[in-house]
Amino acid sequence: MRGSRLLIDWCAIATLATLMVLALGLTGLTMRADNLLYDRLISLRAPPPSDKIIIIAIDNRSLQEIGKWPWARTVHAQLLNQLAQARPKSIAYDVLFTEAASDDTALAHAVQSAAPVFLPLLLDTASTENTDFSEVEPVRLLHDAAAGIGHVNVHFDSDGIVRRADVRLRTRRKILPHMMQLAAGGGESGLDQLPILFQPRVEAFRTASFVDVMRGEVPRQFFRGKVVLVGATGDGMGDQFPVPLRGGGLMSGVDLQANMLNTMLSGRGVAPVPRWLGSLIALVPLWVLLLALWRWRPITLLWLSVGLLGTVMLGSVALFVIGGWWLPPAPALLALIFVYPLWGWRRLAALSASVEAEMQRFGVARPAKAPGFAASDRVAHQVNDMRAAMQHSRDISKNAQHREEALQMLSHDMRAPQASIITLLESEGKSLTPALSARLASYARRTLSLADNFVQLARVNETPFVPEEINLCDLVSEAIDELFPLYAARKIHVFGTGLDTPHYIMAEPGLLIRVLLNLLDNAIKYSPEGSTIECAMLYEGSHVRLSITDQGAGMSAAQVAAIFERFSPVGGQRTTGSSGAGLGLALVKAAVERHNGTIECTSHIGKGSCFTLRFLAADVN
Repeated sequence: MRGSRLLIDWCAIATLATLMVLALGLTGLTMRADNLLYDRLISLRAPPPSDKIIIIAIDNRSLQEIGKWPWARTVHAQLLNQLAQARPKSIAYDVLFTEAASDDTALAHAVQSAAPVFLPLLLDTASTENTDFSEVEPVRLLHDAAAGIGHVNVHFDSDGIVRRADVRLRTRRKILPHMMQLAAGGGESGLDQLPILFQPRVEAFRTASFVDVMRGEVPRQFFRGKVVLVGATGDGMGDQFPVPLRGGGLMSGVDLQANMLNTMLSGRGVAPVPRWLGSLIALVPLWVLLLALWRWRPITLLWLSVGLLGTVMLGSVALFVIGGWWLPPAPALLALIFVYPLWGWRRLAALSASVEAEMQRFGVARPAKAPGFAASDRVAHQVNDMRAAMQHSRDISKNAQHREEALQMLSHDMRAPQASIITLLESEGKSLTPALSARLASYARRTLSLADNFVQLARVNETPFVPEEINLCDLVSEAIDELFPLYAARKIHVFGTGLDTPHYIMAEPGLLIRVLLNLLDNAIKYSPEGSTIECAMLYEGSHVRLSITDQGAGMSAAQVAAIFERFSPVGGQRTTGSSGAGLGLALVKAAVERHNGTIECTSHIGKGSCFTLRFLAADVN
């Protein structure tokens, strides 16, 4: 995958995942999924049932023995009279007395004489607005006799489960406290809602039957200093609320209020982390994974993803159970689950496309599909493609090795006989005519030059470029000095201009000196005796320009256009020896381009030729 494409994909995935976390965290879209964990953690956070809470249940046995509901007010008065002697801390009497009765006076007297008694009021919702309530309070006698009046409403979440209660209920006219808040002795609370820490089982608090307490069959010490809750638990009596118990279940109103009161008395609470803060926290594991995508291998990323998922889940659990803070984990979990496979898919798709492109570029045929079920397995196809590409790479490596062996053969096995021929001609060629000896030596030197240029040209295209900073003027001077015997014998004057000023470039000296020798050698060979050759050096902006100009016969435009092609002989009329094999200038062009330079030739018939080289100056890098 190319770097730019990789960066674009990463930015797109990072942006999409970040927006997803923010959207889920700020809107609460994952609330139902988060509640699955919340409901199972409540019992871990819940305090043990307080021995200060006693429930007096209006149960099935009480209904059978006392009679059909509703009971006379005197029955309730008898219970309160019994409790008055036991001296409890407070009594929350969860029975509605909204209609007047003839025996209200007796009940009012019992309410007034007992421990602080709190009575509920009826809230009739007239519309869907939270503050549009119609309040129906107990009858005046009981209202005045009670220590306080509170509501007993609970809060239903979007899934219909009760997880919290309205501690303070705001109506259009006033703020109503919850009856449990009053019974706990705390007065009004600053909280609007209280998360209820439910006990893991429904009947968790100590309970006495209404009829037993009314008849005085329960020891008075049982209630002394306790908060007593009176409410209906019998079949068909009162409301049943769905609560987050394991396995689901319904809970009576008085049991629910006992759990709420137990939460208040324990001092343990659960505070939800603000949504904006929870969204920012959820971004932390996401960005840890996003940044790791750049550096780590797939197997490491897999383990990191698993570790981050576990950290998010365990962190949410620990924060809830130990600290009492509820941080919904679903936004962070979904983002991690979303990013890892999506990134893996994009990398796999890019790798697949890259493999196929390379196979097509190198002309590698795709392997045949596996028979049967494997024929539809895309991953199996990718593996086969990779194997084919690797085999092709191995073949290329073998071919490169064979080519290097061939170059070594050209460099040694073909050069050695030619060198021997030249040596024999120089030492034993006296029996031959001078013309024949010179001709044979010329052919031998030509073969040596051909082999040498062929080897150098092949290596220019294969070996890595390892430059160093050099003064190009020194190389030009060295080339001029090395060819002195050749041009001095023909009385050709070779001189340089601008060589006194250093001109530094990044180059491979050994290869560049061969370039200069080839160019100067050609200029000498195609120049008439007594002519001049100029090597001019100067700075041209950010580049160094070298021009080699001769006074030879020149070339036509067609010859100039093909002069740097392989096996294209140098044009013009040669003044010494036979024509070249056409590899010298091909090597020159390849070597100059290897240095990120340019070379061009200008020539006119009868006016000589000029080769101009340009290299980037070293001091501008």
